[in-house]
Amino acid sequence: MRKRLLLILAGCWCLPALAAPIGIYWTDSGDGTLNRAGLDGTSTETLVSGLTNPNGGMFVSDSSIYWTDIDDQAVWRANDDGRDASKLVNTSGAPRDVWLADGSVFLVSTAPLDSISVANSDGSGASALITTGLSFPNGIAIYDNRVYWSDSGTRSISTSALDGSDVVEVIGGLPTTLLPGDVFVTNDYLYWTTRDLALTRAGSAVAGTVQRARRDGSEVATLVDGLVFPEQLVVAGGFLYWTDIFAGTIQRADLDGSGVTTLISGLSRPVGLAVVTSVPEPGSLALLCAGLAGLGFARQRRTRTQLGFRWHG
Repeated sequence: MRKRLLLILAGCWCLPALAAPIGIYWTDSGDGTLNRAGLDGTSTETLVSGLTNPNGGMFVSDSSIYWTDIDDQAVWRANDDGRDASKLVNTSGAPRDVWLADGSVFLVSTAPLDSISVANSDGSGASALITTGLSFPNGIAIYDNRVYWSDSGTRSISTSALDGSDVVEVIGGLPTTLLPGDVFVTNDYLYWTTRDLALTRAGSAVAGTVQRARRDGSEVATLVDGLVFPEQLVVAGGFLYWTDIFAGTIQRADLDGSGVTTLISGLSRPVGLAVVTSVPEPGSLALLCAGLAGLGFARQRRTRTQLGFRWHG
């Protein structure tokens, strides 16, 4: 019995973390870093430094962080503490955003080839899904077995099946003052950022917005305006979060756009953004391991009272 218990416990200690720690994650193309802070913007820490140009999107999945680097023309991956950073996917253009779904890595890239591509989760088998009808794809999101992307060149937001078929334009004909940046999809709505590069370069501080529409493209509404140059957008925990590259801020608002709050300021050029807000419940195997471990420790009269499993997400 004791030998069997030890074997089970040995397997339990090898269980992987279910998700990255709760917090706000972002990349900064100005100082070449990947960072994390608490959901209130405090307790900031740099996880990875020395990046070339992480001027694109990022994604947190399980216990890994993924981000794009347009100068390296690659998607990178690291552990949730920043260790073991390495190139995951080499791209044929400048990768602008990345999303993980269905066991695959999806990304949008621009010049020299505007494309939407997919690779296996280990970075192998990269292939293009869509290479036509794109002009400057910026953001990507996956929801309900559909790929969504924003395109600043065509001033539109479109969707397709996961294999690149059945392409449909959902939002089209956006004005040049509302070029779409990133896109995020929920059960009911599309959310996206907009900006006017010409006005921003001319010194305007009120050109950027966060917008929303129904998933079918109806009921377009501006939720937040007066932004400088909003980049990546995340909907998490009942809030909207976004980076503003030229304002050097990470901000948050209620889902209706009210209650805009600056969480972090004084950043160099924040671009990529991911927000982890919840802690997954432990599975049945983990609970069994915890119970057995507690039983084993109690029987051996050890003084350790905490098992050391960390359920975080």
